[in-house]
Parts: sequence; C-alpha cells; structure tokens
Amino acid sequence: MASFQSTVITEHGHQLMAKIATGSTKMNFSKIRTSDSNPSDASLPTLTALSSIKQTVDVSGVTVINNSTVKVSGGISNAALGAGYYVRVIGLYAIDPDLGEILYSVTKAIEADWMPPNNGISSSSLMINLLTVTSNASNVTLDIDPGAVATINNINELTTEINNVKGFVGYSEKGILGVEWDVVNQVVTRLGDAMGKSPGADFDIYNMYGNRKKCIVADDGVRLAYLGETGYTESGTLSTTLTVGGVEYPSGTRVQVMVEQPAFWYKAVPIDFKKIPGRKGFSVQKIRYYISETARFGFKLHPAFYTREVARKPVNFIYASAYEGCLFDTSASAYLLNDEQIGDFTATTGDKLSSIANAKPVSGLTQDFIRAKARIVAKNRGTGWQLEDLFSNSATQLLFLIEYGSFDTQTMIGKGVVDKASGTGNESEPTGATYAIGNGSGMAVGTNGLVSIIYRGQENFWGNIWKWEDGLNVYADGVNNQAYIAYGSYADSVIADPYFDVGFELANVNGYISAIGWSEICDFAFLSTETLGASNKPIEDYFYQNAASVGHRVSRVSGAWIYDLRAGGFFWLVGTAPSDRSRSIGGRVLFVPPAS
Repeated sequence: MASFQSTVITEHGHQLMAKIATGSTKMNFSKIRTSDSNPSDASLPTLTALSSIKQTVDVSGVTVINNSTVKVSGGISNAALGAGYYVRVIGLYAIDPDLGEILYSVTKAIEADWMPPNNGISSSSLMINLLTVTSNASNVTLDIDPGAVATINNINELTTEINNVKGFVGYSEKGILGVEWDVVNQVVTRLGDAMGKSPGADFDIYNMYGNRKKCIVADDGVRLAYLGETGYTESGTLSTTLTVGGVEYPSGTRVQVMVEQPAFWYKAVPIDFKKIPGRKGFSVQKIRYYISETARFGFKLHPAFYTREVARKPVNFIYASAYEGCLFDTSASAYLLNDEQIGDFTATTGDKLSSIANAKPVSGLTQDFIRAKARIVAKNRGTGWQLEDLFSNSATQLLFLIEYGSFDTQTMIGKGVVDKASGTGNESEPTGATYAIGNGSGMAVGTNGLVSIIYRGQENFWGNIWKWEDGLNVYADGVNNQAYIAYGSYADSVIADPYFDVGFELANVNGYISAIGWSEICDFAFLSTETLGASNKPIEDYFYQNAASVGHRVSRVSGAWIYDLRAGGFFWLVGTAPSDRSRSIGGRVLFVPPAS
C-alpha cells in the first residue's frame, strides 16, 4: 500500500544515457536494492549509492512502454529477513562500460511499505515495477537470471491467488474463531467456529476464553490461588498462609486480584481498503479477524503475549487487573481505599498501583497522577508489573469482538457507570460491585448506566473512570495525529526509537468511530482513522483527539462516569498532554511474567 514519488535519474544515470545515445553501449539493468534511509529530495540526483541497503535482488524483467520509457521489474521476499524495515527508497542499478555498476535511478517513498521479518510460518513479498526513462528503449538489453524470473512469477501467481481469495467465506478448521467487519455496510458477521455460537458457555471450550479467570498474584509474580480456591481473597492481603512451589507466603502477604489471560494467536485479513483522505495511510473497508488457541499457519502470537522489551520473548499468560487501580501507601503499609490524594510517586520506593475490591479508584483530583507517574507506581510493585497498555487492551477487545460478534459492548453487556452527574470530585464507584459474577460477564444489580459491568472477570473495562493506557504516543502537528507505538521501555513525549510509526494517521476530528487504520505492523489495534459513525453503528464508541494544538499526546481509554453512549470498550481519547491530570482519570496495573 506504499506510494512513491516519480523516479529520479542520477547524474551517473544521465551520463550512461549519453553514452547510449552515441551508440557506444546499450542499457543493461543489473540490480534493484531497497533501503530504509531517508535522503533529501535535493540530494537524489547526486547519489552514487544507497545507504542502509536492506535487500538486493536481480532484475527479473524489462518491458518497453514507449520509445523512451521501460518498466523494470523485480521481486523481494522476507524469506531470509531477520529484521523488518520500511521500504523508503528503491534504487535501480545498471552497468556502465567505464564505471562498472552504477546507481541509475532512485525512487523515494511518499508512504513507505513495511517489510516484516520472517516469522517462520508465512512470508511476505513485494513486487517492484519501476518506470524509468532511457535515451532509446530499443537499446535496452538484459541478462536475465532464471531464478529472478521464477521469483517474480511466484509473486505474480501469489497476487492472483490473493485476489481470488477475496470472496472466500473464511477458515473452516476446527478451533478457528472469526468475524468479518463490513465497514461500508456496517455489518459484523461471525466466521469459522464462531458461527452459530452464543456468548458465554459456548466459548468456554476455547482456552483463551474458558481459562481466562480471576486469581491472586503476589508481588514476585507468583499466582497463589484462583477464585474459589483456598486462600483466595480480594482484600489485597492474605488472611491465611499459602505454600506454592515450595515457597511459603504467610498471612499478611500483599496480593493483587488479577485476571489470568492465556495466550492466543490471531490473523487479520484486510479485504478492502481506502486511502485516508488528505492523510497518511489506509482505512479498512472490510476486514476479517481470526483467533486460535494454538499456533497455525499464517497466524501470529498476539503482541500482548510478549515481554515488554525490545528483544521481545513470548509468554504463555498475561495478568490483567480485575479492578481499576487504587494506591498502596508504602509508608503507612495500607491500601488507600478512598482516593485520599496523598500518593508518593517516587520510583522504586514510592506507592504501588493495586487491584483490589472495595476501593475507590485512584485519580488526579489534586495529586500528580499523570500517566508518567501512573507508570512509576505500577512498576513499583516489582519486576514485570506495569501500567496496562495498548497490547493488553487490544487483546481483550479482540476477544470481545469475536465472542459477541459485535463492537457494541454497552448493548451486549451493559452501559457501565456512565450516566452519573459530573459532580466536583472523583465520582467513580468503588471496585468489587461485580464480585458475584465471578469469571463471567454481566452487570451489577441496579440501574443500567449507574452500576459496574464485568467482561470475563475484568470489572469496568469501560466506564466509571478513564484509564491511562501505555505503549501508545501521539504527536499532533496542528493538522494530523501521528501515532507511535513501542514494544517496551515506555516513556512519554517520545516518537523515536524504541517507538515507531504505526503507518497511518489517526482521525483528526472528534466523533463516533466509523473506520480504523491498518498496517503490517499495526494489524491488531482498533485505532480510529475516521469519525463519521453513530452510537448505534459499528464501532459504536467515541474518539477524542486534539490535532489542532501542536504537541505530544498520551492515551486514555474507556470513559468516565458521565460519558453515556460515547463510552465503551473501544472508546479512546488521544488528545491529552503528558502533563495533564484529572479527577476523572485513573489507571490499571498489568503483570507480564518473564519469558516462558
């Protein structure tokens, strides 16, 4: 889906053209090379070689377009690629009788394609067709490598197969669950094993659903008990001694109420796109999502199930917070159950973000609970503990979408705490109202819109109070919202390494989400690129931003107690400055164990 500028002939290229015009030699194209460098437009004519070359392939074909123009073809694959890269520049090389191999022309991307690394399961290919000028197309010769022709033929055949599969109903293998979202016609349809099933018990037979369950986890990351087992408590403190793995955890040990989420594999299959008008990237017009409890050909382990570090390693589980966070006061050795606004945000020695029942969620009413400080108190609990992030949230979103065959979280389960008066303080409801529902989904007893909801053990995934979300940074340039994600080493106001561009720009108008972006490196997230929807049309949730004011932004999700139908499991606000805090913004803790 990349787009490129017109090809620029280099000075060496023009010199070769002059030699061809005299009849002293013929044009012989040799190689095509790709690079992730970003040379200035002004420098292109004087380039003699590309820097940061990532791949080199033989020219596989030349087609005469007219007397002075030819199409040069070549195909690249990630079959032997260890690290992915953006295809920002394509160089066409030719043989000069005096200089040897020269850089003949340069083609620079307007929107770069991502060439992913080989994952050992499936491969990606890019077919390159370069239109370039010669002095006389009849003077072009080519020594064709048969292997290169085979490669390009394979890519052409693959392209045909992909086009033919557009009408395919979906995977029929047992254990593959899916949905199709037809954006244009506003329809979500079940696919695969999800067809004919109802939410709840029908999905419990699949590991990522049936074994998603509440448990208590000690600060060292050890799961001590599941809901219903001896010693399980939601108070945040053991009342009895438990022995796990030969280690004794005495009464009084601090424990967090978490939701153990087994790993799953996914595949996103975009069927149709449209260019985002006036902005970078593409919006999906039709897309299919599939998940599986086991690894399958063409599927990827969901990014939630990797350690949060640049050198990511897979894990079998992650632990999402069962409840919105309160603070544990380390100096008083006590949980702050009423959002007392006395938090200590000192790294390593300060307070700790927690997940327990019967506590009012922490907020930034008067204390400095900005996202960076929320990140600190989440990490203060120990190794592997962090603030919830884009990856963990997107995993839950995908599970909900496929289980319910809908984006409409509020209709399917309950509105959540979204219809209260604004008030003047932290008006969120205390945690634990859904305890009786256990590992299931539903809403607490009471008026819909005023009581908490729960999705498979996780209370208030939407509503009640905003939750800071890590891993996603946005830069507003005065017109557009540039989105950046990282796999670890999270920090605010950073859009360089380890953060990288998702490949599309987010919506720059507030409204109900009507389309999402897609790229090879961000095929798992539901980030809005268009806001022409409504509360009764997929996605049904709202998107807030602030592109008009230049600066860095941070992400928060789910909505607070006053957001009515705008709230939901896919509700985002990416217009908040990193320095902002609010009485309506809290956070959740996440535990990602060491590599499996």
